[in-house]
Amino acid sequence: LVSATEDSQQPDTDRFDRQIRAFGKDGQQRIAALQVGIVGLGGTGSIVAQQLAHLGIQRFLLIDPDEIEISNLNRVVGATPADVGQTKVAIAGRMIRHIRSDADVVAIVGDVTTRSVARRLSRTDFIFCCTDTHASRH
Repeated sequence: LVSATEDSQQPDTDRFDRQIRAFGKDGQQRIAALQVGIVGLGGTGSIVAQQLAHLGIQRFLLIDPDEIEISNLNRVVGATPADVGQTKVAIAGRMIRHIRSDADVVAIVGDVTTRSVARRLSRTDFIFCCTDTHASRH
């Protein structure tokens, strides 16, 4: 017999089997415990978010001031025509939760050059800058 606790942990062991082989269970737990900040959730940022969710990251801080436009649909992962007018962080958050229902996603519709947003971002373990503006890269 398998206890309920063991059974509930089994899917993650199976899901992340290849990573656990490389990094061990402790390594996978460390990956899951990281908080990552992603600035810019367009073409590049949405792919980064998708891959990090598949990697096992559970805590995300998403920052982008923009909404989905028709011209974004060909490159923003998870965006559909029905999403036009929705914020990019909302679409990315939805996509992350489809991959990892246990994900903790904080979505900020704002600019990283704003002091309060930059301060919040500084509390993450890793920052991925996926922006298309010069000012936000500095």
